[in-house]
Amino acid sequence: MKKKIDLLSDKSILSIEQDEFDRASFVDAIADVIESQTTDVNAKKIKEFKDVRENMIVGIYGSWGFGKSSIINLLDENLNNRKIKSVYFNPWMYGSEEKLIHSLFELILENSGIVKKFEKEFVDLLKQYQSIISVVTPSVGKFTKAVVDYNKENSSAYYCKEKIDKLLSNKAKPLVIFIDDVDRLSKHEVHILLKTIRLIASFNHVIYVMAFDFDMVAKSIKENYVDGTTEDGKAFLEKIIQIPIRIPEIKSDALLKYAVKHLKLTTDIDLSKDPIFKLIIEQYFHTPRDIKRFINSFRFTQMYLKGIVFERDLVILELVRLKIGSLFEIFKIYYLAIKNGKTDDETYSTSIIEYLKKDFRFLNNGTLSEQGSEFRNYNKIFCSLFGSNHIKSLRYQNVHNQYIDYDTFVNNNLHQQYKNLNNPFMLVDYFEKVPDLVKS
Repeated sequence: MKKKIDLLSDKSILSIEQDEFDRASFVDAIADVIESQTTDVNAKKIKEFKDVRENMIVGIYGSWGFGKSSIINLLDENLNNRKIKSVYFNPWMYGSEEKLIHSLFELILENSGIVKKFEKEFVDLLKQYQSIISVVTPSVGKFTKAVVDYNKENSSAYYCKEKIDKLLSNKAKPLVIFIDDVDRLSKHEVHILLKTIRLIASFNHVIYVMAFDFDMVAKSIKENYVDGTTEDGKAFLEKIIQIPIRIPEIKSDALLKYAVKHLKLTTDIDLSKDPIFKLIIEQYFHTPRDIKRFINSFRFTQMYLKGIVFERDLVILELVRLKIGSLFEIFKIYYLAIKNGKTDDETYSTSIIEYLKKDFRFLNNGTLSEQGSEFRNYNKIFCSLFGSNHIKSLRYQNVHNQYIDYDTFVNNNLHQQYKNLNNPFMLVDYFEKVPDLVKS
């Protein structure tokens, strides 16, 4: 039965009610750490904010698609429930280091929660401090000089910052600042941001929570060093981030459940127990974003092809196209052999072997090995789709000869309501209807 087709949004979730991957306990643990640094229980057993005499930087690490922004949003909700003030800062919106520092100071000024009668003193100190820093920050070299100078005990910047810290410790509530999308910044901007929050804006009562891909940012930082390595970048981050937290991988059964749930919204098939579907999700899909991209791709292709290909096979085709590119290339070779109609089994087999030999994963001492797990996965998926005994075999050659008309054979032996890819002409229809696939 045809169902309504809605594409999945890639927007991050905003509340725990929207969470489909049981991340509540993980977010709770981070919130517990932050709360332990900002509150105490007094003699009357009442929780109250304590004087925080240092700043803290929390790093939440995760690769692309792992849900870093969603984690930040859930943490924001969690902290608000605990009456801990939190705000967002978007560094990629500012084109220069001076604007970045100015905007960060403004954010702190507006959200510090400082006692009203000390507001003017705080504003004056922050402006004074910013003016001192601004004098020596119009270029990268001078910025580096500023970082060194203001940290000296005899500098005016040092004394000004010390007064700000003292005022915040005694007269303000803790403030958590979320910094997301660090990965969007240029290598120069990343360096400026990290040094800013670690040194210039490392105020007492201010806790920074940054979400980014650790390896990607480490590679970006290394470019700031002559002959720098990724290890140099990692070492720099380790000095900046005091509490590093890696987002745990989502279990494959949770991703499988998520994919099945959203597939059921547009098709009646249930692939929860399909071994090939499970194999591909478990081995090649690792993030919610991976699943969303697949669902949206399938929904579009499903709507465009209008039932030409059996939906189960279409699901597998789209999974492979998105995440197993080299196997999809083999599908193309198979398709072109079928389209040609004159390709013999030996020629086809040779072309598959030559293609696979380009990938070191399939080689053993320079020759093609069929014993590795990757080759076995490819073979299972291929045979499941096309009814072949082996990835190197043209199944249609088993019946396509001068004595048997293949079209007649297909019509007599396949139930036509199931337009599956055991009928190789269905694969031709798939590629011919979506011609860009051959070029992709």
